[in-house]
Amino acid sequence: MGTVHPPGDPDGAVARQLDGLLETCWLPARCALGVCEVGSPTELPLALEQCIQRLPPTDLWRAYSDGVRVWLVTARAVQAASRDPAAIALELHFFENDGSACAAGIWQRSPEKHWTLNAVLDWPAAPRRPRPESWGSRRMRRAGTEA
Repeated sequence: MGTVHPPGDPDGAVARQLDGLLETCWLPARCALGVCEVGSPTELPLALEQCIQRLPPTDLWRAYSDGVRVWLVTARAVQAASRDPAAIALELHFFENDGSACAAGIWQRSPEKHWTLNAVLDWPAAPRRPRPESWGSRRMRRAGTEA
């Protein structure tokens, strides 16, 4: 993704938090089994490229592909549900190859630097299709904290 940071993240702190969260909790971000990070919106299917183009300039995105499937997540920093002023919270939105939303939630990092899912967002209001087994990580499903 290079070193260009959105206006709301001039030093890249939110981007580093996003990368840490995704590497910890989301299987495609671990770049295992032939999955690689997509570095440019133009490398994505048109529907996903358009999702990125519609993002506010302060939002971040990450995409990964195994050559067949593409996983896209968008993120923005949000107010943490914590009294700790250093608490970090990210609102994540996950998309299918066709640009349809499949999940959204708010993740918060504890002072011990562990990420937890604080809220599953009812976004979008349209019914969701069943997720393919390849989406998400087994660890998240086992813990009962699907995003």
